[in-house]
Amino acid sequence: MVHPWMTGEVVVGTSTISPTPSNQTVPEFGPVASLVLVFAVVGVVIMSARARGFLKL
Repeated sequence: MVHPWMTGEVVVGTSTISPTPSNQTVPEFGPVASLVLVFAVVGVVIMSARARGFLKL
């Protein structure tokens, strides 16, 4: 017996929940997360440069 999705006979039902105009998308990460990422990358670059002797601070 072959499952219907294997033969391309998939029927997708409609949802009963209708979106309302008041729905707003919420960003997964805020602007603070991007700043943390930038500081982390810059910190790693500085630490690796100091460890290799390229940067004398």
